[in-house]
Amino acid sequence: MKILAKRHLLAASVLALAIAAPMHSSTFAQTAATPRAAAAAESSWGVVNVDLPEDEAIRYGMLANGFKYALRKNETPKGSTSVRMHVEVGSLAEADNEQGLAHFLEHMAFNGSKNVPEGEMVKLLERQGLSFGPDTNATTSFTQTTYQLDVPVSNDEAVDTALMLMRETASNLTLTPEAVERERGVIQSERQLRNSAGLRSAVAQLAMQLPGTQVSKRLPIGTVEVVSTAPASRIKDFYNRYYRPENTTLVLVGDFDMDAMEAKVRKEFADWQPAGPKGKSMDYGLIDPSSALTVGSFSDPSVQTMAIFQKAKPYQIDPNSIEANRESLQLMVASRIMSDRFQKLALQTDAPILGGAALFNPLEEVAMQSLFLVVGKEGEWQSAVTVGEQELRRALQFGFTNSEIEEQVANITASFENAAKQQDTRKNAVIADNIMGSIVDRKVVMTPAGQLAVFNALRPVLTAEATTLAFRENWEGGPNNLFLTSKETVANFETAIRSTLDASQQMAVNAPVEVAAKAFAYDGFGTAGEIASDVTIADLGIRAIQFENGVRLNIRQTDFETGKVHYSLRVGDGLRSMSANSGGLNFYMQNVMAVGGLGEHDVQELQKILVGKTVNLALIANQDAVASSGVTTAEDAGMQMKILAALVTNPGYRPEADTAWQNALPTINTQTKASPISVLQSDFARVLASGDSRFGRGTPDELASMDMAKVKSLIGDQLAHGAIELAVVGDIDEQSAIDIVAETFGALPPRASSAPAAAELRAVKFPADKAPIMLYHDGQPDQGLALAVWPTDDDSDQRDDVARDLLAAAMGLLLNDEIREKLGASYTTQAFSEASSVYPDYGFIAGFAVADPAKMEGIYAAIHDVSKQLRDQPLSEDEILRARKPLLEQLEKQDRENSAWVGMTSVAQSKPERLNRWRQRIALVDGISADEIQATARKYLIDDRLLEVRIVPQPTSK
Repeated sequence: MKILAKRHLLAASVLALAIAAPMHSSTFAQTAATPRAAAAAESSWGVVNVDLPEDEAIRYGMLANGFKYALRKNETPKGSTSVRMHVEVGSLAEADNEQGLAHFLEHMAFNGSKNVPEGEMVKLLERQGLSFGPDTNATTSFTQTTYQLDVPVSNDEAVDTALMLMRETASNLTLTPEAVERERGVIQSERQLRNSAGLRSAVAQLAMQLPGTQVSKRLPIGTVEVVSTAPASRIKDFYNRYYRPENTTLVLVGDFDMDAMEAKVRKEFADWQPAGPKGKSMDYGLIDPSSALTVGSFSDPSVQTMAIFQKAKPYQIDPNSIEANRESLQLMVASRIMSDRFQKLALQTDAPILGGAALFNPLEEVAMQSLFLVVGKEGEWQSAVTVGEQELRRALQFGFTNSEIEEQVANITASFENAAKQQDTRKNAVIADNIMGSIVDRKVVMTPAGQLAVFNALRPVLTAEATTLAFRENWEGGPNNLFLTSKETVANFETAIRSTLDASQQMAVNAPVEVAAKAFAYDGFGTAGEIASDVTIADLGIRAIQFENGVRLNIRQTDFETGKVHYSLRVGDGLRSMSANSGGLNFYMQNVMAVGGLGEHDVQELQKILVGKTVNLALIANQDAVASSGVTTAEDAGMQMKILAALVTNPGYRPEADTAWQNALPTINTQTKASPISVLQSDFARVLASGDSRFGRGTPDELASMDMAKVKSLIGDQLAHGAIELAVVGDIDEQSAIDIVAETFGALPPRASSAPAAAELRAVKFPADKAPIMLYHDGQPDQGLALAVWPTDDDSDQRDDVARDLLAAAMGLLLNDEIREKLGASYTTQAFSEASSVYPDYGFIAGFAVADPAKMEGIYAAIHDVSKQLRDQPLSEDEILRARKPLLEQLEKQDRENSAWVGMTSVAQSKPERLNRWRQRIALVDGISADEIQATARKYLIDDRLLEVRIVPQPTSK
């Protein structure tokens, strides 16, 4: 279960704002459609449409009891259905002694109902192939609760089960005192998990920014007292007041017969009658847009320095008309321009800030917010305030230039056009979520083609003058609030902030300067390469080509996603052939390689050159290759290959990347230690590799020493001489793919075959010492993470590898039962198996739980009991079904997904043995028995090989 405490509030991280790739990645395109010019119409839901081109494939309905539903047929993925249920209740409906009950109810939906015993709901779903979490989840926010199921099959049994469970959740929860008591610990564990400095900062921010509302006093997680003591009767009363048919909407999108599905929905929900009186309406509070500027601050060692300028207005629901979309479209253009301006400042040699963003978004039904966020360098909050004030004033005083407008309109146009082209292969979940998003705002749901039509109708108003006017009107009267976050407490913060703000206002600002785009310097790489070999792997539909210069190209043409092309580039041997000097390389490259640009173009020049293009500049260091992967379009695939070829032959290694990195590094290091999860992500891989520097994010010293010169020394030779293998998968003509690769990579000088890395550098060893390993975080004292890890093997024996996957899946089920459901000790439990395809003999199975350190001994005892159970007795038929079915569904789903095919196709020539693994994987998962899983447990889950990795709070110094 997830809590949505805020929407679009402080959504940008320091890395995203400061050192993200600048190109606006697009997933949108063109089809013929025009906005209708008809009289306003009202749907069966009571939604009035003035002139928007709504999605006519959606069937809306309302039952006599007020229950609403929306159905839409869609065939991506084929044979599956996405189910969503929206209940119009959130934390703003709660009384003082009910704080947290809306979220508590969301948890109890999985803990017993009239027709489903406690503990059986999740098991029912697992038997249908759904994994708890990815496919089945729920969220609670200030104003709404939503439940989601992504059912991998659309047969009657699966759909009937999904509808039955939604009805059970809607009206038949038993909410027994015993079940309520067991769930309290899980919810408190979730509170501990989410109790970050960022959340505490957001609460303080909301209190300052929206003083006339209850949002800062009604977080969905509730209060410790209420969650710990509220009796089941109080929860039941809240349930009866708000879980009512007139408050509930069901959305189904998938590969089904519309009439048959509608009949199922009506049969399941028509007899639902509310139990008891209706609850009072939610208290959204009052917003005063003319209020005088207030200032506030929040300090904590783990927060980033940030100045947030905010303008709040009363929430309003706009008419469903083309004209009503004008301002939001103009503000979209303005926000993108402002983000680019902040990026330019962040990339200066003497950059005063790390980055920034402008956001124009609703906070649910509470307020319309305009936010200016400026991320400052650590300890330099004054610069963040000054830059924010001056950039807001610059935009208000001088507006936007024609070139800025043209650039962003071109990018947005490409987005809408690409989306329209790809609309017929949108996934069920995307469409279902889009319909869900329309419920609260009572919006007309449009197809991407309809959105393109509205955009084209409004495009004439996207001028510099009109966009500037919309921006000024939106910020009329100036900000309501300036909120500062910093690591250190600001002494006399209100006086200090206002003094800094006043000083900034005395400084003049200059008008922005028009900048012209340069010509692209990488249109030619020489004579197009000739094909040396051309082989078709018929059963997999892969065409494997090798050019005379040794470059390999693997193509698989699909129709899974209209207009989308997935690609992969692999060069050289990657990290496996590097020494200990490479610590931190991949993390550095992930975050700033794109900022290094190309030899002939800096990143800002590229941003202008690539206007309207769907391309990316990513380059990372994997264990076995320097690599790049992403999604483009058939139209832009040629430009993407030119960019990749330029990255390989002439990367920029520009110093502005180092500037951005060094400025951001103090905050990165702080955030790395901010919580058990962040420490897990940073340090776990290296710990298990006995400290091998090729694993993990890198130590603070390693990250501090990393720069573009070092990157060049580490990967330069591989880029210049390493073997090259490309994969192109998706909606692209094979000959077109061959031609664009022949003109780029095929035209390069000859490439050597991949040579195996030196044996002494390839070896990776699991820790020999089995004494518990302690890792430390700087978060809250009640936050911890308990890991249990057993060494296994590499993935060379596929059957054994698959057996380990099934064993881990079964372990995950049992850990959830023991630690979450019975002990109530953790909100998050998980088990997984990793098996290296690069390093011989290296792999592991791990189980973990996020929990209070005080509960760790009980958790480890449960883990030992589970591992013993797996060794001592075979899984029951039901247990192996629930472990196997979701994994089978995931594998079968891969057959219909480009993202899975490109991973396998990327090594079709260099690692042909991986093709057989693909062919055999489903049969193996389906064929491994309970006895074989038990034998695998006996082989690997050995007590004296168990390694405990405990992530606990940093000890306090005395």
